[in-house]
Amino acid sequence: MERKLDKMTPKERILSAYRCREVDRIPIVVERNPYDNTHWMQKEPSYAPLREIMKRADVTGSWSPTHNLHSVLSGLKIDGKEFKKESISARDGHYGKITKYPIEREEDLNLLLKYEDYKIPQKEDFSRYYELKKEIGENGVIYINLPEYIDFLGENILETEFSILSLTALEKMEELIKRISSEYERFLKYILENTVDKDDTIVYFYGPEFALPPLVRPEVFDKLYKYDQPLVDLVHSYKGLVHIHSHGKVKNYIRKFKESKADILNPIEPSPMGDVTVSEALKIANGEMAIQGGIEFGDIEAFLNKKEVEEKVLSILQEAKNTKINGFLLGLTAEPVKNRLDKKMFENYVAFIESGRKYGGKR
Repeated sequence: MERKLDKMTPKERILSAYRCREVDRIPIVVERNPYDNTHWMQKEPSYAPLREIMKRADVTGSWSPTHNLHSVLSGLKIDGKEFKKESISARDGHYGKITKYPIEREEDLNLLLKYEDYKIPQKEDFSRYYELKKEIGENGVIYINLPEYIDFLGENILETEFSILSLTALEKMEELIKRISSEYERFLKYILENTVDKDDTIVYFYGPEFALPPLVRPEVFDKLYKYDQPLVDLVHSYKGLVHIHSHGKVKNYIRKFKESKADILNPIEPSPMGDVTVSEALKIANGEMAIQGGIEFGDIEAFLNKKEVEEKVLSILQEAKNTKINGFLLGLTAEPVKNRLDKKMFENYVAFIESGRKYGGKR
């Protein structure tokens, strides 16, 4: 009965907000898919109540190809150097830590620039993508999860070394992107040709946060992000939407994401983790790019109680409505990663979703 109170399905609501169009209420987004029976949360009994509550929200789920941009380094050896990432993880595989990065110094960049024949296997099984879309139905959307070029560098170089190389070898980092770009564009085209069947294709690019201050100088972002433009344009050529995921202090970069024609930016983070309010972000985007976020996940997890969560949700929704700008989706800056769900986080999650539904309607 409650679904009839909403004029739009969650899928319609999300897609309309992504396109900065009118919605019946502001979407309340969760980025863990309770309709995906293969997700790790389905195997943990303590999460069962949360999965049911999440079904009252506007769900975004994801599908990740087996291969992606990082595959260009898989099994690569040049002059005796093996470009291999090593990590350790908990017994259940839930937590992990990288112990060795493929690119450890400028000399490794020199070796990679000697190589020409970068390849990404085009051997994907797309059946799971379509299964996920069928499972979620009108309850949300499924996006295609892919790294962009800054992420390729950031996830293959230790953060401190990334910062140093951005000072001493930025041109070599750029040249490496150029070397692999044609292959990645071919791979992205392959992905799009096998997934585009309606008007709801969404490619979720993650990674620009590696090139944001304070880790690097502001100009590093300008030097590196421009190489994402062909990826954005390619997705648009297939009538898809581009979702950019970037944590951190993005206030001075929202306009740049918008100018690249990205369709959605998330997560907008409050201070101190971020540096921009919801109203500031919406005004910069000005209805040309959707804005998602607003609530720090750590607050839900550890600091707020359910009454404070409701007050915060009401405040943010009112702030967004006061701008009179379309394209806002209320969301958390992250989603649960704990092995077991505790009472506090469950209660706060319920407050987040229910107060969002309660206060997200007309201005």
